[in-house]
Amino acid sequence: DNIKSSGTSLLGFVDRLLEMSMAEAQDKEGIPDEDKQGISYEKTSVTSSETDEPVSPRPSGPFKAPEAQVLVIDDTSMNLIVFQSLLKKTEIQIDTAESGDDGLALTRTKKYDIIFFDHMMPVKDGIETMHELRAEAENLNVSTTAVCLTANAIPGAREQYLAEGFDEYMSKPIDPPLLEEVLIRYLPEEKVIFEQTEGTGAAEEEPEDKRIALARGIEGIDVDRGIVNNGSAEFYLSVLKIFLDSMDEKEKEIEGFYRDGNFKDYTIKVHALKSSARIIGALALGEEAQLLENAGKSGDLDYIRSNHDSFISHFMSFMAPITKVFAGEGEEDLPEADSALMESFYANLLAAADDFDLDAIDEAFNLLKGYSVPAGEKELFDSLKGAAVNFDYDTISSLLSER
Repeated sequence: DNIKSSGTSLLGFVDRLLEMSMAEAQDKEGIPDEDKQGISYEKTSVTSSETDEPVSPRPSGPFKAPEAQVLVIDDTSMNLIVFQSLLKKTEIQIDTAESGDDGLALTRTKKYDIIFFDHMMPVKDGIETMHELRAEAENLNVSTTAVCLTANAIPGAREQYLAEGFDEYMSKPIDPPLLEEVLIRYLPEEKVIFEQTEGTGAAEEEPEDKRIALARGIEGIDVDRGIVNNGSAEFYLSVLKIFLDSMDEKEKEIEGFYRDGNFKDYTIKVHALKSSARIIGALALGEEAQLLENAGKSGDLDYIRSNHDSFISHFMSFMAPITKVFAGEGEEDLPEADSALMESFYANLLAAADDFDLDAIDEAFNLLKGYSVPAGEKELFDSLKGAAVNFDYDTISSLLSER
């Protein structure tokens, strides 16, 4: 999957470069606009000599961007978590906002290298947010690279978003290699450091997490696709748990808007659920959500009324099998962590949260692997773990400071 995805992303990148090169060559030769429509090229065989435009794309591969600042604006917290997990190893500093207005507030106080805007958000969508940003002449990010994120990958979408003023467009679920390509292309060159990787032979294959094995047994979920979407099996499990924990709330929201006849917000929430479903690999559910979203946008209320109940039923059918994936967590007969180990865990976690260090947070939790948490500490531990999964560093610091 990674090889196929990377190859597809690379071919798309080269195709766009060739399109630009051909257009530039035609302009230099003075070809009238009306004649350009008949000019084409063979995407798999055109070389630089055929276009008189040498193409030298920036290299791709493992990279770091330790001084890069990126803002991601998306009303779905699960999408923000996935985005952060995909860039965990790049050392990019990522800020997030769950609404257009919150994102705009951040742009007025900090300069970013790239801003990613989710298209469909309630109140103020991504296009409106980007236009408002561009209209603020004194804004620190008035000319910052803007990338639109959308779960609507339709023909001509890229051209439409570029016409709105975006610099680039990406479909969701985000393709990891394509995300790296976009960052490498648009980040300042001095902030991108390519890592040298040395072949060390075949790595030892770690045994598959039993929760992944259980998830593979769920009909309607493509676990391998979900792992690719999230960057690793570990983060896939975290996102799958978030999906599970949010199911009741999502159902109530969508049912409420349906009962109230509020089909505008109904469509937005179905769109968000479509994105979440695709992220975990529930592709058929995502397709059903897409059709309902299309109906909402076109005003086809008959379709919505005919398919709403079956969609909700399909969605909620995942609750029981996903619950089984996480059933029994922490119930193994493990030795109890003593007070010294718990204090070491708290100290390391607090330092990691204050430094916004994802790897150090993981290492802190790894201290307790193989141990059970004392009963008196369980409530605090669960709150800390939930905050860590949601990258809520302030809550971690607050909880530990109040001990």
